[in-house]
Amino acid sequence: MKNLILFISICFIVSKLCASENKAAIAKISSCPHLKDIVDMRVSLGQYVKKGQLLFKISTDFIQIEKEKCENNLWYYKEEYERIKKLSKTRSKSEENVQEAKSNMKSAIGSLKVRNLLIDKWSKYYSPFNGVITKINNYSGSGVATSCNCDNNAILEVTKLKDYKKREIKIGPA
Repeated sequence: MKNLILFISICFIVSKLCASENKAAIAKISSCPHLKDIVDMRVSLGQYVKKGQLLFKISTDFIQIEKEKCENNLWYYKEEYERIKKLSKTRSKSEENVQEAKSNMKSAIGSLKVRNLLIDKWSKYYSPFNGVITKINNYSGSGVATSCNCDNNAILEVTKLKDYKKREIKIGPA
C-alpha cells in the first residue's frame, strides 16, 4: 500500500500558476513522469484557448501494462481467496489465512482502480483558464522530460487572456 501511495504522489500532475516579471498569470503545464510521450497536441503557438479546452494527450502505454499486471494479480488473488475460503471450512486453513487472502484481493482491487484513474484522468490535459498558448516545449511524437520541475520541463504555457492583452508578452521560446 505504501508503494501505491508513493506512485500516486510521484504522478501528481503539475499545473502551476507562475507569476512572471510583469505579474502575468501563466500556467506551466507538466505531466506525470510515468506518462512520457505526447500522442496528440491539440493547440498551436499563439492560439486562443478556452478554460477546460483539451490541450494535449499523453500516451498511456506504460500505465496500460501496469493495469494488465493489476488485472492478472486481481484474478490470482480472487482465485486464491476462494480456494482458501473453501479450505477453511474443512479447517485446512485458518481464519487468519482467509483474512490475509481477502486483504490481498482488496489491495489488488485498489491498485487496479488507481491504474484506471491514471489512464482516465491523467492522460488528457486541459486549459486552466481562458488564455493564449505562449510557449510549447514538446509536440506530438516527442518525449516529455521525466522531472516534475514546473519551470524547466513544462510541456506548454498558457497565459491568462487579460494579462496577454494588457502587456507585451513574448510568444515562443525566451
